[in-house]
Amino acid sequence: MEKRYDLVIVGTGTAAMTAAMRVRAAGWSVAVIDFRPFGGTCALRGCDPKKMLVSGAEVIDFASACARTASLESCTLIGRH
Repeated sequence: MEKRYDLVIVGTGTAAMTAAMRVRAAGWSVAVIDFRPFGGTCALRGCDPKKMLVSGAEVIDFASACARTASLESCTLIGRH
């Protein structure tokens, strides 16, 4: 069975889904394909997972620095980047 679409989008990331919704709202028929799980690189394997790992490492590093220098009362997270 052959199917025809006005637009075929490869990938399921944020940009792909935004494009799919916009052209679908305009009345186009759209197919979205990807061989990986839904969500795209940033959400599943790139930006978001990396941010979680880096943030966790920063907290551990900050707590270690506080323990070495004085007490937790003398350490503050305010203004720390």
